[in-house]
Amino acid sequence: MRKDILLGVLVFLWVRTAHPENLAHSSLPARNLTILVESLPDTLIPRNALDATSQRLGALLYRGLTRLNKDLEVIPGLASSWKASNSAKTWTFQIPAGLKDQAGGAITPTLIAECLEQYRVGKPTSALGKSFKDWKSTEVRGDSVILNSEKSDPYLDRNISLLRYFRVAGSTVPCQEPRRGDRIIGSGNFAPQGTDYFSFSNQNFLRLVPTDSKRNAPVDFVFVRDDAARAMKLIKGEVDLIQNGLSLAKSRWLQKSYSDRFEVIERDGSTISYLSFNLKDPILSKVEVRRAMALAIDRRDIVDHKLFGFGTIAQTLVSPLLPEAAKLEFPHDLKKSEELLDQAGFPRGKNGVRFSLRYKSTPIREGLETALMLQNIFKRIGIEVRLEVVEPAVFLQSVRKGNYQIFSSRWIGVSDASILNRTLHSGQNNNRAQYQDAEMDRLLDAASAEPSLKARLPGLQKIQQKMLDDLPYFPLWFWNNAVVIRKEVQAKAQLRSEDLSLTGALDTLVERLTLLERR
Repeated sequence: MRKDILLGVLVFLWVRTAHPENLAHSSLPARNLTILVESLPDTLIPRNALDATSQRLGALLYRGLTRLNKDLEVIPGLASSWKASNSAKTWTFQIPAGLKDQAGGAITPTLIAECLEQYRVGKPTSALGKSFKDWKSTEVRGDSVILNSEKSDPYLDRNISLLRYFRVAGSTVPCQEPRRGDRIIGSGNFAPQGTDYFSFSNQNFLRLVPTDSKRNAPVDFVFVRDDAARAMKLIKGEVDLIQNGLSLAKSRWLQKSYSDRFEVIERDGSTISYLSFNLKDPILSKVEVRRAMALAIDRRDIVDHKLFGFGTIAQTLVSPLLPEAAKLEFPHDLKKSEELLDQAGFPRGKNGVRFSLRYKSTPIREGLETALMLQNIFKRIGIEVRLEVVEPAVFLQSVRKGNYQIFSSRWIGVSDASILNRTLHSGQNNNRAQYQDAEMDRLLDAASAEPSLKARLPGLQKIQQKMLDDLPYFPLWFWNNAVVIRKEVQAKAQLRSEDLSLTGALDTLVERLTLLERR
């Protein structure tokens, strides 16, 4: 039995046999709102924040021109309003007077433009700034900041929310790359207390202190890597809530076995798991092989029985919660799968195996569990899958270099159809399947040139259908968002499913709970 499974079993046995006094929770001492998080942030410097935890915490510490609310609508951040012109090649953001950073310094249109230019061309290069490859200049006109692009970008107002304002104490240029020891001044509603912004490798705790008058209580974040240890902290009453941070089995188990102590609040989400094929591989370059593998996956069975209902089947990379999503079908059909593999020239050998593939994975629970499920599924159609389990950093490097045959991963919090351009257009950094198709590029460029969503929709429908036909990626399922919260906290919070962000973001949840504490 694997060590992680054995540890989980031991935790369950400990809980079931524990003395009642070990689980006492009604007389816990007063404390700050305490949130359990499954992974450490890589950094709190917004120029370099690529991982999900860093991004989620960054939304509390810093503001961009815009932000996304819990329903994925674009709302004001530093900008009070904005508009697109010149076929969405030019975006004008109105900046209100009186903006201040966390040290009381003025945030002016000129400083915001200088900040954005640091993301665009500052040294060292910002990985986030590189994702806006068609952005060519930033200028200031009166109280407006103007962004100019080489090509139309109808989603710029949404994606620019990732470029967040900060400054280094003593520096005249905002958003420059800080050095270790510099004092970072943010622009959001919270600031870290006594922490290293650069590295969290030796930390398991972060306290965020409110910087506005609407909130009067800090929020504590506790980082615990091990799933069983996170369940223990919840059961022992050491934390108040966790969002999307427990294994699906443990979440359902807590909901059922400890309904008197915990409530599980769920909402559909836009985070998607997908299977990627390396199209430069001699075997996987055949679309019949990719289609056969996709047909073999019974996603309905996996969602219902392996994900414990914490998900919905995906037919495209765009969530059905978004207006751009196409309504498509891709059935499970083992017989057709076998026929396609025979037609592609891969009959079963004497040992029943048609061919072997290398599957790149990480030891992270969800990724490894998906790998094991797919390994077993593909074995049924005669495909031998050998798992190559590597650390996350090695995994990402391998994927970016195309050093894999198949892998499964997740796009966290997909908020609009720009995911299609980033993953399907030739030459894009996130085109992980090495997919190149002139017709797809033409469709993507045409859709991006339409500022109006209504005008873009027909093209987006064709793009999503073509992706399902060509199968550089096979969409697997969208993950639900789930908050496990102590009953005492929920009694005051009265959280509803619609209060959770579709992306799993923390800012809307934390801001709601801290405002509640103020009242």
